[in-house]
Amino acid sequence: MIEVDAKNWLVNGLVSLSVGIAFTVIIFIKNTPLSWFIPYADSTLVIIIVLITIPVPIKVIIQSLKQLLLASPSTNIKQNITHLFETAAKSFPLENYWLRITQIGNTIFVSIYWLLPGEYNLKGIEELDNIREEISQVICQQYPDLMIDIVFTKSSKWAEDIILREK
Repeated sequence: MIEVDAKNWLVNGLVSLSVGIAFTVIIFIKNTPLSWFIPYADSTLVIIIVLITIPVPIKVIIQSLKQLLLASPSTNIKQNITHLFETAAKSFPLENYWLRITQIGNTIFVSIYWLLPGEYNLKGIEELDNIREEISQVICQQYPDLMIDIVFTKSSKWAEDIILREK
C-alpha cells in the first residue's frame, strides 16, 4: 500500500510540476510571437505528463488484479523459494515434490506436496513436524511474510490430483 501511495505522490508531483512549468513558460512568451500558444500551454504540458506517467497506474492495476486472482509472484521469487526448498530438503527423504506458490499483497503462500520414498519408514508424526520446521525456517528467513504448508504423502496421486485441478 505504501508503494502505491509513493507512486501516487510521484504522479501528482509531476502533474503539479508541469503546471508550474506551464505558468513559467507563459510568463516568458507573453510578449513574443509565440503568445498564441499561451491558452494551450497548461493543457499541453499536463497531457504530456499524463502520457508519460500513465504506465504507473496501469502497472499498479495489473499487479493488484494478479493478486486478487491469486496469481503467482514474480519468476525470481518463485525460483528463489524453489532453490531454498531444494537446498533445505537435501538432507531429508524426498522422492519428488510439487510446489504451489501464490501471493496476496506482501504475503506469499507456499504449498509443498512432499512425496516420501515408498521404502521410507516413518518413526512418528514428530519426525515430519521436525522436517516441516527446518524447511519453514530456511525459507522464512528470507521471506518473513510467508505462509507455508507442507503435505507429506507416499502416494503421488494426492499431489498430482491437486496440481492438475488447478490447471
